[in-house]
Amino acid sequence: MCECLNEIRQNIIENEKASYVRIDCSNIRRTTEGEADKECLTGQRIEIGYNHIKRDGEIKKKERKSFVTHDYCPFCGDKY
Repeated sequence: MCECLNEIRQNIIENEKASYVRIDCSNIRRTTEGEADKECLTGQRIEIGYNHIKRDGEIKKKERKSFVTHDYCPFCGDKY
């Protein structure tokens, strides 16, 4: 996996004189050759709104949050 996020984090710390930079990651578990490990994957948070029909026929609006990950690094184009 590429080191783009770590490089960007370090550049922000150096250029902005920040004490830390928090990059929100999905923390999705991926398995590689039988071993599970956490990777920092980039992606997009999404909200899904839909109408749910209850048992009594009443329509209720519901929302669900999800996260769609990228297959490739958005900075260098390497595949995850």
